[in-house]
Amino acid sequence: MIRLRIGLLIGGLAALVFGGQSLFTWLSNLSPTQMTYENYCSQRPAAKWLELSNTWVDYRFAVEIQTISKGKYSSGPGTVTNREYYVPMYKSRDDESNVIAFLKCHSDESLRLAREAANTEIPDENAQAQWIQDNDQRMNRNTTVKGLVLFGLHESSEDRKLLNQAARGRLVDDFVIIDENEEPAGGLGFLLLLLGVALVGGVGWSFFKKSPQQAPPLPQAGGYVPMAQRMSPHAGPPAPMAGGAALPPRQLPLAGGPPRPPRPAPLPPKRPPPSQE
Repeated sequence: MIRLRIGLLIGGLAALVFGGQSLFTWLSNLSPTQMTYENYCSQRPAAKWLELSNTWVDYRFAVEIQTISKGKYSSGPGTVTNREYYVPMYKSRDDESNVIAFLKCHSDESLRLAREAANTEIPDENAQAQWIQDNDQRMNRNTTVKGLVLFGLHESSEDRKLLNQAARGRLVDDFVIIDENEEPAGGLGFLLLLLGVALVGGVGWSFFKKSPQQAPPLPQAGGYVPMAQRMSPHAGPPAPMAGGAALPPRQLPLAGGPPRPPRPAPLPPKRPPPSQE
């Protein structure tokens, strides 16, 4: 029972945090902030819901991040259960500056181009340079990016680490990841917040509520009858026991007073009068 309460408490706290962040993001981003990607890079506004025009998304340098599931006692490489694709964004076609933002792909077209680039096998550096040149017009696209900046609990620190390794240092320290076509989920955040309050409040009430006092067991007819019953100091005379009347109080003399006279002996039984003949 204690483990169940602790599990519900942890789940309630997680729902509170996730719901609070989602609700805060929705309240502070009621509409998308519209600007060019170049202005975004120079201003770096705090807005999370963005619509960035004149953005160059270069799918040739897409990064694939895999989620691998491995058994507890398995010695094999494991099974890939999920693949996510991240594409660097630039201010112009020939922009050579460090990456400020990655696009996390969700649309069919973005996933198709990113998957093609990530799965292309290139034998050496010369072949890679040739492949990059041949696919410049097709995979380096100028478009408008709309999505939600990942932050807080919605952002994975492990994904940031892997992207940093893939970029080989050619990105800024505070780069962002834009979740393609995502919007603030205010309704979901509100529901999670209510769920968290209900779980945490319910578990807290179960921990601190007083346990009900148990009444003394009632004697059962024909069964064992206790000789004495535990009573509070201010209780009245004892209740009658099953099968007889209550025990009378003891006749003890008061301290410092005269002794009580002894009880008279019981009267002899009446004898019938003698018969007269």
